[in-house]
Formats: sequence, C-alpha cells, structure tokens
Amino acid sequence: MVSRNIWNSSSPIPVTQGGVEQSTYINGQLLIGNSTGNTLTKSTLTDGTNCTIINGAGSSTINFSNPDKWVLIQTQSASSSSNISFTGLSSYGGCQAVVLSNIIPSTNGTVLRMYVSNNNGSTYFTTNYTACCLYSSYNSSTLNNINSTTYIPLSAYISSSYNYSGVVFIYNMNEGDYFVTNGYVNWYDTSLGTSTIGITQTTSKITGMTALKFQMSSGNIASGKISLYWIKRA
Repeated sequence: MVSRNIWNSSSPIPVTQGGVEQSTYINGQLLIGNSTGNTLTKSTLTDGTNCTIINGAGSSTINFSNPDKWVLIQTQSASSSSNISFTGLSSYGGCQAVVLSNIIPSTNGTVLRMYVSNNNGSTYFTTNYTACCLYSSYNSSTLNNINSTTYIPLSAYISSSYNYSGVVFIYNMNEGDYFVTNGYVNWYDTSLGTSTIGITQTTSKITGMTALKFQMSSGNIASGKISLYWIKRA
C-alpha cells in the first residue's frame, strides 16, 4: 500500500498511471501483462513437462529433468548361486536394461539363460520363446547360432576361466503387448576357443512380465553381478 502519493491517495497506483495496481504478493509471484483491460496480473510459474518450479521468497527456481533416464531397480551379486531372479516388476513398464558384469559359471562350457514370469516368479515360462544368440569369434566373419523356444539364450558355451559381460534390453514389458529383447554380449567360448561376440534377440507371445530369472544351463553362477535398470520415460 502507498500511504501517500501524488494523487494524495492511499490506494495502489493504477497501471494506467504508471503503477502496478498491486499491494500484496506471495512467494515467487510475478506481474504478467494481461490484454484484458491492459493490466498486470499476479501469477506464479507452474510445473511443466520435465520441468519443476520452486517458488521462494523473492525467487523462482526452474529445474529441468531428463525425460529418459536409467533408474536402477536392483543389483545382485552371484556367489555359487543356482540362479539370480528379479521380482516385483509390475510397475516398471516399457523398457528395461539388464547389465551383466563379469559372470563366471561354475561349470565349464555352459549357456547363460533367461526366463520370464507373469506371476511374480511363482513359475517361469519354458515355452513361447522365439529366441537366439548369434555369435562369432572376434577375428572371424562366420556366424554361429544357438536358439531355443524354451528359454532365452544369452550366450553360447562360456568358459569357466573367463568372465562374461553384456547388456540386454527388454521392450514392451507390462504394456499388454508381446515382449522383445536384444543385446550385445561377450565371452570366451569353449567350442570356438576364442573371445566371442554375441547378439541375443527374442520375440515372445508372453505378456505382463513381473519377474526375470537368470541361470546357467548346468551348475551355478560362480560369481559376477547382474543389474536391472528401468529406462524411465517422461
């Protein structure tokens, strides 16, 4: 309020006479032009897509967020484990990324397999997969193929003397559609006798996945880590 001005008035000075016609404000409030009556209207900035507004005393802070980001769901470490499983995935729709780090099997020449469940791990599907892993020696152009309809192969024959690592993406998880996977992996293959590069891919008629399981075709997972990420979208 103005106690005294050139108009000898205690009222706020009107916009038409060079004032703002306002007397009180809340934190973060701005005066914004309004074509109706050519006035100024008090207003605060509001949140938008990938944007959060924090209104403070004499300040407004705008925070932008990345619309797509990797959110870690869980990391599990193997120690002579029969399998590694991730449950409670019903709220993570869309796309996930499985990061496999330094996996070593306890049994030489075994295949790393993935299974999915739609009842939170009570049972896992052993049918309805159309899956393969195409692989080749690092110094060869010849492609080999291991395929299955009863599991998802993430490798061929891993040596127990070298580690296996890779990234596998899962699409359409919990979105009412058939899921697909693809990924790039690397291991030392006992059948080829060399470091091996693999491309794993899957299409499946299974919908509504809520759990994942990883295990070797024989024996345990001696060591290594598996991390599951949710690629969160805006």
